[in-house]
Amino acid sequence: DHLKSSISLFYININDLQLTQFVPNGLGRKITNAGQAVSKGLEFGMDANLGNGFSATLNYGYANATFTNYSDSVQTFDPITHQPVNSRVDYKGKFVPYAPQNTLSLSANYEHRFKNACIDRLMASVQYTGIGKIYWDEANDISQDYYSLLNAKLGVTKGIFGLEIWAKNMLDTHYNAFYFDSSGSKFFQVGRPVEFGATLNLQF
Repeated sequence: DHLKSSISLFYININDLQLTQFVPNGLGRKITNAGQAVSKGLEFGMDANLGNGFSATLNYGYANATFTNYSDSVQTFDPITHQPVNSRVDYKGKFVPYAPQNTLSLSANYEHRFKNACIDRLMASVQYTGIGKIYWDEANDISQDYYSLLNAKLGVTKGIFGLEIWAKNMLDTHYNAFYFDSSGSKFFQVGRPVEFGATLNLQF
């Protein structure tokens, strides 16, 4: 009862994979069938009871998701006439967009319960998470490299009341959380910077 672990391997053959695309005029989005893709990889998890209220967890996943049969019509502009030109592009072998190749979570936790004290329980945790690489488009021209976040939390409970003090992205990592192309312009949603806060809970 001190260590639990699991590992799994997967191979998924996907037909008619659906992707969200922005229409050329930038005034909306559409769902399109993206042919065939294969996703293969592994997942590993481990929970460790270290004793005296201490515990740790580790989760890691690796996924290699690529197109095996997908081509699409792409609109470009002729550099001389500046007129739109439609052509077909083959994405076979390209990575599926918005699918991170690596996901990692590592946390250390502590919990202690009191008797006849001003608080019932004390909790503390530190969590490291990592994600990437993520490709944002079918051509794999734009991507987000692997990035990591460090979070921490300290909490106490008394009866039905609970108070948590937390910090997110403590290293103030700069990263992009989302991307889209609209009307020929590229837009990125920047990830949230370092945050500090408190949460008051009431359970009844």
